[in-house]
Amino acid sequence: MELEQLDDNIIFLNKNFSSREDMFKSISHELLDNNYVTEQYLEKVIQRENEHPTGFKLKTLNVAMPHVDCEFVKKDGMFVVTSKEGIIFKNAETDEDLPVNIIFGLLLKQSDTHLTF
Repeated sequence: MELEQLDDNIIFLNKNFSSREDMFKSISHELLDNNYVTEQYLEKVIQRENEHPTGFKLKTLNVAMPHVDCEFVKKDGMFVVTSKEGIIFKNAETDEDLPVNIIFGLLLKQSDTHLTF
């Protein structure tokens, strides 16, 4: 899958949220309004992130790439959230808390596409 362009409706720059769950709640409303996901998305993305963390520590910043099973996605896309203060995710490698500055939310209709995306 290739994205030709990002959808401005699901790009959220310099946002501060009280928690990762608060961020997912806010973003899921926009994703629903723009027909990217099903009603179950919010529950499933939180559940998946709790079971399989997606935070990564890079040299100069921390990122996360949350995603859900394809059955909860209506159309391919990617949401982007940036936060100067960071949103706490779990590190995918160590399971430690990690303040994440950029979230790339993968919205993929085909299973395992995230591995090559």
